[in-house]
Amino acid sequence: MALTIDGIQSASSAAELDQKVLNLALTLGTIATAYVVVPWSGRLASAYSVINGALTTADETLTLKNSAGSAMTGGTITVTQSGSAAGDIDSASPTANQTFSAGQKLQIDVGGENGSAVTAYLSLLFQVT
Repeated sequence: MALTIDGIQSASSAAELDQKVLNLALTLGTIATAYVVVPWSGRLASAYSVINGALTTADETLTLKNSAGSAMTGGTITVTQSGSAAGDIDSASPTANQTFSAGQKLQIDVGGENGSAVTAYLSLLFQVT
């Protein structure tokens, strides 16, 4: 059965319409912690990163944590140095500790010893409840 809104048939499912994305940029190359406010109640379904340049000396990790600072199961993105190039995409699909109430923070711990300041652009896909 197709989903109809105001008499217009949608190509998206109801679940897809309840998805929202937060986008942010992080600088790789130094150990740091970043925060972003989640403005909706729901769960982080997946996270994607894309880099704007090659890593030069080591892998980088982006560890996603919930508002309490607990790491999400399956919530670490590893950006591999070997063979890296601008446009490389990596992802994670958290399976636990990924639920948020509106207005809570999401923490991202950047780890690794990459020798150059490369920007990672993150897209965080939430299933809104």
